[in-house]
Amino acid sequence: MRAGTRGSVGIVREAYSAWERRAPFTPEQVQRLVNKYGVDVVVQPSGKRVFADGEFERAGATLSDDLSGCAAIFGVKQAPIDTLLKDKTYLFFSHTIKGQLENMELLDKILEKNIRLIDYECITKNGTAGAPRLVAFGQYAGMAGMIDAIRGVGQQLLHQGLSSPFLSVGSAYMYPSYETAKCAVRDAGRAFTQQRAQQVWPDRFDPLVFLFTGRGNVNQGARQVFYHVPHRMVPPEDLERVLHEGKDLPPIIGCQVDLHHMVERRTDGGFDRKEYYTAPEKYKSVFYERLARHANVLVNGIYWDARFPRVLAKRDLERTDLDRRLHFVADISCDIGGGIEILDRSTTIEDPFLVGLGPKNDLDVMGVDILPSELPREASQHFGDYLLPFVAELAQGTPTASLAAELQGACIADQGELRPRYTYIDQLRRERLRELNGLPLTDERSSLQIEGSAVLRLSGHLFDTGLVNRMLDIVEAQSPHGRFHIVECMVGSQCESTMLLQLTMDGGRKQLDQVLTRMNTLVGDPEFAEAEAKLEELPSSFCNGDFKATIQPLGECEDTQADQGGATPRAETAGALAGGRTLAMQRALSLGPGPDAKDTAGFLDQGKDSSSKLIAPSLTKVAVLGAGMVAKPCAELLSRDSSRHVFVVSAMPGEAESLCARVGRTNLEAVLLNAQEEDDRLAALIKDCDAVISLLPQTMHVPVARHCIKAGTPLVTASYVSPEMRSLHEEAKAKGVPILCEMGLDPGMDHMSAQQVIDEMHEEGIEVKSFSSVCGGLPAPEAADNPFGYKFSWSPRGVLMAMRNPAKYLKDGAVVQVRGEDLLTAAEPFRMYNLPSLALEQLPNRDSTMYAEAYRIPEAATCFRGTLRYEGFSALMIELVNAGFLREDTSLAEILAAFPKSGSPGADAVQWLLDANYDDKKHGAQPAMDGLCALLESKLALKPGERDMTVMQHSFNDGERSSKLLVYGSKSDTAMARTVGLTAAIGVELMLDPVDPLASRATGVLVPTLKSIYKPALDRLASEGLVFHESVRA
Repeated sequence: MRAGTRGSVGIVREAYSAWERRAPFTPEQVQRLVNKYGVDVVVQPSGKRVFADGEFERAGATLSDDLSGCAAIFGVKQAPIDTLLKDKTYLFFSHTIKGQLENMELLDKILEKNIRLIDYECITKNGTAGAPRLVAFGQYAGMAGMIDAIRGVGQQLLHQGLSSPFLSVGSAYMYPSYETAKCAVRDAGRAFTQQRAQQVWPDRFDPLVFLFTGRGNVNQGARQVFYHVPHRMVPPEDLERVLHEGKDLPPIIGCQVDLHHMVERRTDGGFDRKEYYTAPEKYKSVFYERLARHANVLVNGIYWDARFPRVLAKRDLERTDLDRRLHFVADISCDIGGGIEILDRSTTIEDPFLVGLGPKNDLDVMGVDILPSELPREASQHFGDYLLPFVAELAQGTPTASLAAELQGACIADQGELRPRYTYIDQLRRERLRELNGLPLTDERSSLQIEGSAVLRLSGHLFDTGLVNRMLDIVEAQSPHGRFHIVECMVGSQCESTMLLQLTMDGGRKQLDQVLTRMNTLVGDPEFAEAEAKLEELPSSFCNGDFKATIQPLGECEDTQADQGGATPRAETAGALAGGRTLAMQRALSLGPGPDAKDTAGFLDQGKDSSSKLIAPSLTKVAVLGAGMVAKPCAELLSRDSSRHVFVVSAMPGEAESLCARVGRTNLEAVLLNAQEEDDRLAALIKDCDAVISLLPQTMHVPVARHCIKAGTPLVTASYVSPEMRSLHEEAKAKGVPILCEMGLDPGMDHMSAQQVIDEMHEEGIEVKSFSSVCGGLPAPEAADNPFGYKFSWSPRGVLMAMRNPAKYLKDGAVVQVRGEDLLTAAEPFRMYNLPSLALEQLPNRDSTMYAEAYRIPEAATCFRGTLRYEGFSALMIELVNAGFLREDTSLAEILAAFPKSGSPGADAVQWLLDANYDDKKHGAQPAMDGLCALLESKLALKPGERDMTVMQHSFNDGERSSKLLVYGSKSDTAMARTVGLTAAIGVELMLDPVDPLASRATGVLVPTLKSIYKPALDRLASEGLVFHESVRA
């Protein structure tokens, strides 16, 4: 790469989102940089960028991952922290100038690496603070958001029983350009006007009212699109009257509101803009009552913060004294839990709408946070046009003091320090931490509490050695000047556990360090050598600085604690008892086995146990058996309904209690119960409940089912129907009890989505001649960072054993048999229709032939179900199997002694496993299978912050139709946990439907291939963001 006097700049590969397809410069602009400005441009290759790599190359750029020779590096969104290069100039949207806690780790790393950061958000006219921004995407957010909103309006109208031409409008990203999208909107608007001239609609949709808030670029972009829909604008002051009179109204009305239409002074109903911005507490919102309820569609372009009244509060939607037409909200500003309070999470470009919200489940909300990326070509052109004049001086490494005023004003960090204009970020950061934790903004004591707060990870044999109690005793000894909160507790195999523990010491970092010293001393104490414990302090970014669970706000003083027996009022409301033990934990301990445990008859007699929760007789009770990975999203969904009481049952001390604490709802209760050994207590619990979910191992489902049949309690499981379970069908049917099995991902979502398409094809008179279905739970591509391309979310032994299962399937009318020992050799390359770059392979999964009957497709000559892995997995595992790594009659040490140390993928993978991890006494002496499992479990687990993904695809008639699902894990739950846990929970919701419970339609042992099950279940899954995308090949 040339540097010389020409200067050089780099363009990074965007990593913020899969949908971030923008670039800071277009290929045409790169050509101008190279030829006109004399700047060398290095572009990191990217397959998802809207401009092909070859276009940049033809424009004169160099394609390379290496940007180390570039003086300045341009991106759009934040660069990944681990890719930042020392001593470079970076330009991107950093989202740090408001002290955003989630990006403070990025800012810290920029300072540490002596990076000069120039933020596009701060590039203003003449570099003057407060002057108009030169690089802004608000207009494109408004344009894309309005296009998407019109699509959403069409879908919402359809939900209300009204078909409209707006259904033909796609999301903005579905069009090759804004011009084609604009034409689609214009044509749909004209068709809508023609349709309405010939058809009478209900009054609440006649006319269709669009209400716009805001006056900035976002609003202008949205109004620019709305302009192409035939409409009449009505002043806000006249809206209610015009609708009431109903004279000569067009099919669509628009209404633009300003602040004085939305709020009024509490004392006299007046409005002063300057006063409102300086003292917003003097004002109250009148927006819903006077305007929003009269609109069908609200397009919000106002950015909100906590000082001001909300644009639309939840309590507004709950009002029963006012009629409401409002059924769709497009929150283009996308402030989560902000101006539009009911928007509790951002939506995605591929699934932009939250459906069925509000007390009547009739409100759809859109909140996509990267809308400009839906118009990547236009947005990139706009972006680059403003940046071009500044590139040459950056390419030469010009010192900050000599840069153009616009760049100087936008330089946040330089030479390891914040620039003078931005030193306020440190103070704002501290204030945000205090605000987040409910503390006064200026108080020495609150500063000490924040400094004295941390999250610790403690792992090892915590419970069976008693180490965890001794650890908590150290913290309790600091009371009342120290508190703890169990964030998460995961109990693994062989009693090994991991606990995340949040601490706050009122004395600040000095007191915290003293506590950590005592804890580390305890970890190293010979008394606890068998615990094999490890203690580490996690970075503050782990919880984004949120320590509310243990921070004690000013005013909750020691005198109050003494009156409360050591518990602060704040801790009391969080369910904490003396020393931080939670009510759920005490409940679990009180129900534990032993002479002090309650007898069976009194198991749920809440009045007999002072530590038990009182459950109102009218509450619906649900038992979730099992508190593992998939139980959290399951319990979270079920507990959203405050009229339910959900028992979370586990045999592992602390596991259920930890889950309940993480979800944090008062209608969740942890129960310590061993379902295998305490049959009477299990029976009593089931008898007392209205529904049961069994997330236990498959072998335990049948005993649970027998109890459910006897008690008349519906049951849901996520496992395949075993012969033993199938034998209970007639008995369950005779008792009128539904036992809904295979209600997870695979099996579960696969059955429902496949059967839905099959039934649709049959209704259209189309025979299903071939059917193929594949599914896999995998690490996301960025987390597949090991030779196996795999990470375990369940027992490695289970995965390895599954590689020995025989399989059979139909192909072109013939049955293909695959012996267990040949399964890996049957792997074939696989590509998803919409993601051809994702290199996968498919292996046959057990007996597929039975599904021709199960899915009611006797005409199918091909019927295949497979499991997905990353390409190369099977070839690697064949090496290990052939070498004897799965043997149980030979030690791992013996296998390793005969196995080559290099020269093949398998040899390299084994060496990777052994590096800094292998203990000859611990692993080598074990049978080969056990030793390998231990190594795999220790090295192939998802790390904090890593994502998994679930991939599913059905193909009908050789791809003429297809149905696809791709789900990524989040910070709170893995994709596997969500897809399994939510599906099982939705099964219970079908059971408990007050209008049409499943038992009224089907009983006995069931799988979800009935339309009465799969249709409502898939609709409910879609509302949770788990959407199958169906396509028909032209």
